[in-house]
Amino acid sequence: MDDITDFMAAHPGRVVVKPRSGSGSTGVHVLDAPGQADALAEQVAGGSYEVEEFIDGTLHHVDVFRAEGEPVAAVASRYTGAGCLTHWEDAPLGSRNLDPADPLHERLVRETWRLIDALPSPDTLCAHAEFFVTDSGRIVLCEVAARIGGGPIPAMLRHILGTDPRELWARVECGLPVALDAVRDHARTAPRAAFCGIPPKHGRVLRLPEPPPGTTDFVLNTRVGDDWSGERYRLRKSGDFLATWVLTDPDPAVLDSRLAATARLVGAGFGWDDTDSGRYDSEPGRYDTDPPTLVPAASGRTAGGAR
Repeated sequence: MDDITDFMAAHPGRVVVKPRSGSGSTGVHVLDAPGQADALAEQVAGGSYEVEEFIDGTLHHVDVFRAEGEPVAAVASRYTGAGCLTHWEDAPLGSRNLDPADPLHERLVRETWRLIDALPSPDTLCAHAEFFVTDSGRIVLCEVAARIGGGPIPAMLRHILGTDPRELWARVECGLPVALDAVRDHARTAPRAAFCGIPPKHGRVLRLPEPPPGTTDFVLNTRVGDDWSGERYRLRKSGDFLATWVLTDPDPAVLDSRLAATARLVGAGFGWDDTDSGRYDSEPGRYDTDPPTLVPAASGRTAGGAR
């Protein structure tokens, strides 16, 4: 624990303690004061952890693709809310790509290519980088990896690139023909796109939502009776979405509004049985004290199905 408290003494302010090898924001702790480190003693002693400064900023991601050393596309996007920690509050996580004409888009893309060039990397690659942007405009690296973004990000990118980035990468690597100039043109002229994902709550799923009007790529990753109580809920990841979907719109303000509206609609469409609290969400916006009967929704899947 001395490493944590010494770090906090040298770097006043909030810090993040997290596993050195992990995913989905599991095992992450945000500490406000050195005295809080004592509560982590047993957990930290049993594994390999690191401590970092807490960056107060908005989390962005940049997804880039390069073929044989030539850039093909670079898409900068902004996560909603607290980014990959929104599931701590059972809140939805979304993302919307920035306007390519936005100066911040150019800065984030330039920083991503600079980062990739500074690291050993092949001539052909997809990369997913995440950055914090502070209120003062400072860009701070969170992480980068030679991979395609996870969750619903590929579905969102398909609307921007005009092709699924996974297929694009596979075809180039296999030497199959790819219209790279068409991808470049589509990325420059595509409408804004966004995704949203609904995380689990503590309890058991009683009811499934319908796909919201005007959305695409709606996918359910759960079923009636799915139990997210106890240890499973405690160990949930930021990418454990029960439902995801994509929206497009040429107007960023309209897209933001639709993103928030559909998140409320889908969230209300789920029903939950939280046996620990004795509350049963049997209808949208209503809680009862008597356990209801499990009744599956008439529909809840679109093309693509549950996964």
